[in-house]
Amino acid sequence: DTITIEIGDQMTTWEIVGIFQMSGNFSPPPVYTTSEILDSYMPESGMVTSVRVTTASSDAGTQLQVSKDLEAVFNQENIQFTQITLSTDWIAQQASAFDTLIYFLLVMAIMISIVGGIGLAGMMSMNVMERTREIGVLRAVGASNGSILRMVIAEGVIVGAISWLLGLVVSFPLTLALNAGVSQAMFQQQSMGAYVINWQGIVYWLVGALVLATLASILPAWRAMRLTVRDSLAYE
Repeated sequence: DTITIEIGDQMTTWEIVGIFQMSGNFSPPPVYTTSEILDSYMPESGMVTSVRVTTASSDAGTQLQVSKDLEAVFNQENIQFTQITLSTDWIAQQASAFDTLIYFLLVMAIMISIVGGIGLAGMMSMNVMERTREIGVLRAVGASNGSILRMVIAEGVIVGAISWLLGLVVSFPLTLALNAGVSQAMFQQQSMGAYVINWQGIVYWLVGALVLATLASILPAWRAMRLTVRDSLAYE
């Protein structure tokens, strides 16, 4: 297809050879062509918006040294420029925007986990109350304080492990939905591409769920441990 572009007072016709979708919101969107053809229509030739230099090594020290050498050459040759940006700095700026979103989601996840722990503590307390007579029978046949404590905590840990497993299953479709939503809101794209599963994070959440379940079960277990045979059998 062709498109008509007004450059100065002249209407020019350009042929579209391809479309490239760029991440982000740009107004107006960028258009790419060769410098030779563009110079033939522009009143001033030999000027560019940006020059990108690829270094042999991508570490920050090499990039900084090359940028200083380029700045010295530009000043020596009286070449005017606005700024020199390192790719490491640009990547850090882009990552900071995502870090804000990630930290927000992480805080929300921790708050939800705390609420879940409180709910688990309430559920375990109700279980201890409903099984008071059973605990009394265990006491009567010689169950020790440690066995009662381990029984209640083990039940809470099992519930925590099951909740982690269910959360892991649900996290995959939720991640797809979140990926699409963030891509559309921030980059005007359907998706940012395939996401990578962080197995280390999955293990961390398993450990966190088990620790939280243990802490939520300690108080109900302590109450169950303090029940005597007489009080347990007399409970209605």
